[in-house]
Amino acid sequence: MLHPRIVFLILATTLPQIVLAADDDQVISPFPGSRLVGQSVDTEVVDYQIITGPVERVATEFLPESSVYVRGVKSVRTFEILNERRTRVVGDYFKEQIVPRGEILFECEGRSCGSSNYWANSLFKRAILYGPEQFQHYFLAKLETDRFHYVIIYVAQRATGKLYSHIETIAVPAVRIVVDAEFVKSALQQQGKYIVEGEVDDALLEAIVTAVDSSDFHQLALVAHDKLQKGETIDSAIERTRGVAEGLKSRLLETGMVSSMISTHGAGPIAPLNSEMTARIELVVVSD
Repeated sequence: MLHPRIVFLILATTLPQIVLAADDDQVISPFPGSRLVGQSVDTEVVDYQIITGPVERVATEFLPESSVYVRGVKSVRTFEILNERRTRVVGDYFKEQIVPRGEILFECEGRSCGSSNYWANSLFKRAILYGPEQFQHYFLAKLETDRFHYVIIYVAQRATGKLYSHIETIAVPAVRIVVDAEFVKSALQQQGKYIVEGEVDDALLEAIVTAVDSSDFHQLALVAHDKLQKGETIDSAIERTRGVAEGLKSRLLETGMVSSMISTHGAGPIAPLNSEMTARIELVVVSD
C-alpha cells in the first residue's frame, strides 16, 4: 500500500498492438528525385524518445535540451537527394506538407540544432547523415488523420556535398481522454496516485496544476526514469532523464504551477517498476 503522502504521476501508455499500414510510410512524401538508401519498420508498440529541443554539451557529452516519450510503431526511411544541394529548399518542401495538416512542435536549423554527430550517430544511427553543423535542419511535427502521427525529419548535407533526408513516423492511436481537475484531485487524495495514459496535452496540464493548487501539497518532485540507451553510462542516463523531468516542469510552470514547490530529478535505469524498466515520469509529493 502506498503511503498517503506519496503521489505518483506516471507518464505511460498502454496501447493495443498497431498494424502499420502501407500508407503510413506515405504520411510525408520524400523530396522529388530522392533515392531510398535505408528503411526499417517496427512491428511492436514501444516507447520512443523524441527530441523537443536543441542538442547541448553537458560536461563531456552532448545531450538534448529536452525530450518526451511517446508510444507507438515507428517507420524509418532515409533518402539521398539527387538534384538539390540546399538544405533550406528541402526543409521548406517538408514544411509545406506539414503546416496544412498539423503542427510543428519543434524546429531548428544550422548550428542552432547542436552537434551533427549526435543527431546522425547517437540518435538516428545513420552515419551518412553526419556533416557540417551549418547544413542541417530538424523538424518534429504532429499530424492527425485516422490516428496520430509524430513525424521527425532531419535534413543534412555531408562534407562531400551530398544531401540526405531522414524521415521517421511514429503511429499512435487517436485517443482522447478527458480528465478534469476534480477527477485528478480525487484520485490523488483517495488512491495516493494518478496514472496518466497517453499524451500530456494542455488540458491535462491545467487539470494537474488546478488539482495541486486546490490541495495542501507544499513540496513535490518530478523524477524521470528510462532504460540505458546504447553506449550510455548510468550517470549520463541519470543526467538525460533529469532533462526530461525539466521539460515537464517547464510545461507545468507555463501552465501556472509555482516554481519553488517542485524540484526535478533523473533516476535513469536504477528504479525499475515491477521488475521492468518502464520509461516514465513520477510526480512525488514530498510534503503536504
